[in-house]
Amino acid sequence: MNKELEALETLYKGNTNDVEAEYELLKQALTPPTSIELCDKLSDWFEEEIYFDKQSAVFYLDDMAITRKDNYYNSWGIGYPLPPHLITLIGRFYEGLEKAGKEE
Repeated sequence: MNKELEALETLYKGNTNDVEAEYELLKQALTPPTSIELCDKLSDWFEEEIYFDKQSAVFYLDDMAITRKDNYYNSWGIGYPLPPHLITLIGRFYEGLEKAGKEE
């Protein structure tokens, strides 16, 4: 959510008079995080390297899944206690995958 707030603050303060630049700033802020961005944020939180398996669309800490897919309910779950901002980023990431109709 920080990207969105920073973009809105920049627009509110009037740091730019370029409508195209403002549009790009908002577009970037509203774009779901990539797997790379999310791995970086999760790695910072866990203080260990997190990786993303593209085939299963799951984030891993060593060999333990941080996220997992429940095929029965067709939903995603989180296997570790995380702060709200990371849960939100994970949700936005998977929401972006669903909207794109693909797995990154």
